Amino acid sequence: MSIEKKCQDLELIPLHILQQAEQITASGLTSQTRSNYAAGLLRWHQFPSLCVCQPQKCFSQGLSVLMAGSVLGSTIRSWLSGIRAWHILNRAPWPSNSEFITLAHRAANIKGSLHKRPLCNPITLQHLLVLHSALNFSTPFHCAIWAIA
Repeated sequence: MSIEKKCQDLELIPLHILQQAEQITASGLTSQTRSNYAAGLLRWHQFPSLCVCQPQKCFSQGLSVLMAGSVLGSTIRSWLSGIRAWHILNRAPWPSNSEFITLAHRAANIKGSLHKRPLCNPITLQHLLVLHSALNFSTPFHCAIWAIA
C-alpha cells in the first residue's frame, strides 16, 4: 500500500525532497514517543505468528489480540497510536473511521483496569515531621532528601 503511494509521489516529487520530508516529519516525534510507539510496532509485528492470515486482512482480529487484558488500556492506546503513526509517516491507509477501533479502545480501558495499582495514601504533615527529626542537616545527602520530600 505505502509502496504504491511512494511510487506515485516519486513521479511528481524528486526523491531527495521526499526523503527530506520524511525525516522532518519523523523528527516531530520525541524520543520518548518514538520509544513508546516502537512497542506498538513490535506487538504488531509479533501478531502474524499468532494468526494464519495476513495482518492487513484481519486488522480487527489483531486489535482483539492486542487488547487481551494483559496490560493497561493506556498501553494499548499507545500501541495503537504507534501503529497509526507508522501508517501516517508511510502514507499508508489507516481505518480511522473504524467503529471496531473505537470499541477496542473502550474494551482496552475496561480489561486493562485490572492491572492498575491501588492508590497510595498521601504523605501527611506527621510523616514530614518524623522525617525532619530523623535527618542531620549538616549532611548534604540528608539536605537533598529533605529537599525532595
